[in-house]
Amino acid sequence: MAITHKAIRKVDGKEAFLLWVETGSTTKAAQVFANRGLVNPRTGRPFSQMTVWNNASKWVIENPDEARPYYIAEGAMLDDETWYVFLVKTAKKVLYSRKKYIGWAKKLGIFESHFWQFADHFGLTEEDLEYYSVNPVELKRA
Repeated sequence: MAITHKAIRKVDGKEAFLLWVETGSTTKAAQVFANRGLVNPRTGRPFSQMTVWNNASKWVIENPDEARPYYIAEGAMLDDETWYVFLVKTAKKVLYSRKKYIGWAKKLGIFESHFWQFADHFGLTEEDLEYYSVNPVELKRA
């Protein structure tokens, strides 16, 4: 019987992002996690490249001020508008619920200014823009 040394834990978003930057791909970052013996706690198998991408992307949208210098260092020419468009596009891929997305956009302060970039994706209307601009996301609409 072989003795294995598997460390079971979840992928840390910042660590996933930094490995992605260091290795140049989420596939290689997932391989680094596998080489370290880190496995998915639910399946007991190595983390997939999609798990690495998802956790890294969530970290980026939750920590945009900390993540942005890494993109600039990689040669991305990011003025403020381009950066926020990138964040909105990334958030649409990783935040599946309308409530989470609206809460994220309001927290970042881009709900009103970038509303139409995500309105169709989440089925939002101009009435929603007016409503959520002045009300907390937690309130239920009648």
